[in-house]
Amino acid sequence: MILNETTIQHLLHTQTPGIKLSLYQPTHPASSGQTVKEDVIRFKNIIQAVRSDALYDEVAFGDTMRSLEALMDDVDFWKYRTVGLAIFADKDGLETVSLSYDVTEAYYLEEQYQVSPLVLMHSLGTEYYILDINHTRPRLLKGSPLSCRELTVAGMPASFDETFENVEYNTELQHQSGGVGTFHGHDDQAALRDNTLRYYRMIAAAVDAYVAHHSEPLLLVGVENRVGSMRHFLSYPHVLAEYVEGNGKAMNEQALHDVATPVIEQYSAMRRQELIKAYEKSSPARIAIGAEEIGAVAAEQRVATLLVPSYRRTADTIRGGYDASIVVQLPAHQPVYESLVREVLAQGGEVVAIAVDAFDDEMVRAMCRF
Repeated sequence: MILNETTIQHLLHTQTPGIKLSLYQPTHPASSGQTVKEDVIRFKNIIQAVRSDALYDEVAFGDTMRSLEALMDDVDFWKYRTVGLAIFADKDGLETVSLSYDVTEAYYLEEQYQVSPLVLMHSLGTEYYILDINHTRPRLLKGSPLSCRELTVAGMPASFDETFENVEYNTELQHQSGGVGTFHGHDDQAALRDNTLRYYRMIAAAVDAYVAHHSEPLLLVGVENRVGSMRHFLSYPHVLAEYVEGNGKAMNEQALHDVATPVIEQYSAMRRQELIKAYEKSSPARIAIGAEEIGAVAAEQRVATLLVPSYRRTADTIRGGYDASIVVQLPAHQPVYESLVREVLAQGGEVVAIAVDAFDDEMVRAMCRF
């Protein structure tokens, strides 16, 4: 599985009885024989620790444990990893989740899955959309911190030429950067302008239908006036104010991912900073600090936003020598965080990961509704 809202909800609502294993570990996305060996050794050590845990029950968990141990010999499984791996297992089997962020190594044996690390990673901005506005092959792509891929979108028009192939006007000028050329005849100029706007409406309608009921940010890629026109026609409420200026048709998926990443990261960082500023401006009666105090507020259904210090940006990862990246840190008191996160989500609150040094201490904080 990949990390998204559907995965989180599935794990949050798993109700099978008995002890459950939640396992997190960093992995190597660019695999070689050596990195695969390192990841397998790390996994083997965690499994050995699980077997030695006082809560481990061989009778109930034995079959699943043998399935976990079989993964150690599955070379293809380890060759195609992202930067992190989560495994959720119980007496009935196991599920794996590929993570988009580095994570510290940990496992938990509890009555419920420890899903809050996934919730925190999701709040960091695990997925987003890119709309490449060009007249040759408009594209909607789904991005993550690691990559992006083109989506198949019902109703997305083909090229401008194919869409309006029976329209008679001078087509050689319609591919100028602005999409509207200068024509000798007023009728031709007006026809091209009208069809260009119709084209953008068709793209917008297809995209709006595809992303309906989603909340991931949408980044526009294109020249300025095309972006302005598309912004006017899109009804999706999560279109970013920032956009990427340029002709996206010349970019492959990796190139689009490369130009989108800094914009998305800046958007996510600014959003977290705005929440921290909102917390700092809140009256003492509208905030809560520490697990015990927040637990009492949550019991009254009052938590609007839970701020969890849970990540750091560092180059000190298992892939040492690369640029600094976000690493989600899993605390020893994880089950306490798990309880708070589940309570806040159940009452419609928002859970947001913030940097571990966002405040003078690493205590969890909350903004209250009233």
